[in-house]
Amino acid sequence: MGILDKFFGSDKEYQIQLEKEKEEFEKRELEKQRIEKEKEEFEEWKLEKEKLEEDKKLENLKEIEFHSVGRDKTLEKDHNWKFNRLKFLNDLKKEYSNHELRLSLSDLNSKVKGGVFDRPTNWYLLRNDLTNSTKKISTFEFGFGGDDEGVIFFKDHEVCLFLGRTDWNYFDWDSDDFQGRENNFKNVEIRSFFEKCKSLYISQYTQWKEKTLEKLGEEEKEINDYKTEIFKNLDKDGNGLVDITEGNDLSILLKKHQNKIININRDYLKNLVKISYFLKTKKNNIQSIFSSIREISDKDLLHEYVKTLEDDIHSYNLVLFNSLNMVVSLVEDEMITFYEIYEMFDNLNLFDSKHQKDISENLKNIGYNLNNLIQEIQIMSDRITNTIQDLSYVTEQSNQQLSSQLDEINSSVKVGNFINSIQTYQLYKINKQTKGLTK
Repeated sequence: MGILDKFFGSDKEYQIQLEKEKEEFEKRELEKQRIEKEKEEFEEWKLEKEKLEEDKKLENLKEIEFHSVGRDKTLEKDHNWKFNRLKFLNDLKKEYSNHELRLSLSDLNSKVKGGVFDRPTNWYLLRNDLTNSTKKISTFEFGFGGDDEGVIFFKDHEVCLFLGRTDWNYFDWDSDDFQGRENNFKNVEIRSFFEKCKSLYISQYTQWKEKTLEKLGEEEKEINDYKTEIFKNLDKDGNGLVDITEGNDLSILLKKHQNKIININRDYLKNLVKISYFLKTKKNNIQSIFSSIREISDKDLLHEYVKTLEDDIHSYNLVLFNSLNMVVSLVEDEMITFYEIYEMFDNLNLFDSKHQKDISENLKNIGYNLNNLIQEIQIMSDRITNTIQDLSYVTEQSNQQLSSQLDEINSSVKVGNFINSIQTYQLYKINKQTKGLTK
């Protein structure tokens, strides 16, 4: 074996060595390729993950057309919806206080001015619109934007959106145009910011709407409870009809004694029939007013209307009681009592029932003004009460005579109870007026 053979080994051994080294080299190459492939796959996975996170972020702040919130223009007008722009801005500033795209006034000035050799950006192209209006720059509140697009808020409730070299628009913050604006920003952060603006506005509006509706619900319950309390004195059985003394007794009594009254004076019968008609019309009007005021939701107004209705019922009772006594005194030949009542009715124009007929016609008219009508009724009720509330002519004998006459026609009216109800209400009114004077 030569020296070279000793150093390199035999050809066979040499070939084996080469094959072994080649195999190891290929393994290293394959490992290297595997590592490179894993790196590429990792980078792809990382990019995919970032994209998914961005998509998820946008999904969480997905664009919502503002009308989907259910804006109620009537509710806004009636209950003074007012957008709290200060809270809106503070929430935005807090959310994006450290964000790299947040803009200060100096950032805005820097962007719109640009440098001499700088590439003209969209901000730079926007500068004529902004710098020509000193007011706009001086009223800057908050901004958020990148190199070519952004959102700027001004103190005069105006917001500027721009997405390109010629696409910039100004909106009122509290407008459907702004809230329903399509989100076409290219930068995902600005798109996210714009959706955040919408979501903050929507959240503020929704909270206001929910609180307002909740308050209205509480007020409705309160007014319904109040209605139940005050109406139970007018409609004890809850059948929707006012508990009022039946006035047909006068008509029945007149039919019973019409011949005798005609023999005394035919005109007396005619005028008493007019009183009977007056009472029937007044009773129907009382029921119509009662039905109308049941729909009132204003507590103070309802209290006032119920008070007027109670006064009107009292005046009805006074007219009915006096008219019944008028008939009885006429047939019993108690002419002084008859003439006293007759003169009171004549002074009140009760023999002319035009006033009650006018009220009836107004109640049938869809466009009638209930408040004006209530005032007219109150005036007439006060006149009747002030004129015929004096029942000094009533004696035990006159009560017995009236009771006897009503019993003969099977009337449900109990004279004693009827007088007590009239006097009780009169006392209630006197006490109320006295308390008012002492306050």
